[in-house]
Amino acid sequence: MRVLHLWSVSGVGEIIAREMDRSFGTTSTVLVRKKFDRFGYNTSPVADGRYRFALRSLLQARKNDVVQVHSWDEIVPWLKRFTSPPVVLTYHNFNIRKEWAARKKKHSRADATVIATPGLADGLEAVFIPDPVDTDLFFDTHHHVKGTALHTEYWATEDAQRIADERGLKLTVLRRQSSPVPHSEMPKLLNQYEYYIDVKRLPTKSPEIIQATSKTCLEALACGCKVIRWDEKVLEGLQDENRPGYVARKYFDLYSSLLKS
Repeated sequence: MRVLHLWSVSGVGEIIAREMDRSFGTTSTVLVRKKFDRFGYNTSPVADGRYRFALRSLLQARKNDVVQVHSWDEIVPWLKRFTSPPVVLTYHNFNIRKEWAARKKKHSRADATVIATPGLADGLEAVFIPDPVDTDLFFDTHHHVKGTALHTEYWATEDAQRIADERGLKLTVLRRQSSPVPHSEMPKLLNQYEYYIDVKRLPTKSPEIIQATSKTCLEALACGCKVIRWDEKVLEGLQDENRPGYVARKYFDLYSSLLKS
């Protein structure tokens, strides 16, 4: 089975592709624009502009058995018009939860729609397959400093500081826009802290705290951190559903069913 991944939100496409090739003998290709890979999630991003990348995607799609699109729903109608493989569209980001009606002409063309965050669909007919964590890279080195917490700045730093103060934790704020940390260095960083505080907002969508865990939250759990999530519940330990083998199996079964039908 030849699988083409178009886009790769936070490196998820790369993780699924690698694990599926390893476990099920598929041949996977991941296409991502270099301009949007500032944290180094992907191994071979291409230096295409917008239209060249779209053309490359359509041409590559014709050479594959399944096309997996990550969040880039604009390409789906074009894939269905000019190529023949089944198209799977996965939405990863919680911030599009209220946009289903506006996006219907795009996601309705996919042969299958997947959501990676619980509660994301809001009535959309979709399969739930959670995002995986690269457990080859993120694991516990047992170097956590007691009484410390890390938070990624996402319009909710005051909330994170309050949570830290209430628990007597020394907070460090990771400002990824002004001082980005390469993805390959995140495991070392996470392993320095006892807690990760996972609260965030997206002011352009809503002033409320986003009621969903982040990919960094999952990576922190894989590294052995305790995570204080959006509702201030404390999480410990990475769930099996977020391990690459589980996620790859779910996608492989979905692709196989589409090819049979």
